[in-house]
Amino acid sequence: MTALCVAGSSLYGDKEHIFTKNTSIKLLRRHGQRLIYESEERCFIVHRMANSRVYEGRPEVLFDLDVELAEGFANLVNAYPRWCLVSDLKCNDAADNIRLAELLYSNGLLMAEFREAMK
Repeated sequence: MTALCVAGSSLYGDKEHIFTKNTSIKLLRRHGQRLIYESEERCFIVHRMANSRVYEGRPEVLFDLDVELAEGFANLVNAYPRWCLVSDLKCNDAADNIRLAELLYSNGLLMAEFREAMK
């Protein structure tokens, strides 16, 4: 589970967080995931976020990534360890930036700082 918890909030709250262009994000680890191209039209991300430091025999996890989002992923990797805004991903448009952030967050690769949670 990936979450950023602040004082007075709960990891198990019912509030759904919504990504905006101003949501601060960063990867959990720089070398925990790889972008792999199968062809010019297909790529995917392979990660080991569920693996502990002790070998447990868990396989790598992979998920498809639209080729249109690959440059945004590369920008996020290059920004590590700094936080950046969703708008800094520089995908084709704002909707693609948000789509990439949601995809990475739902797969446990991304930390996010939701401002409304800070109020």
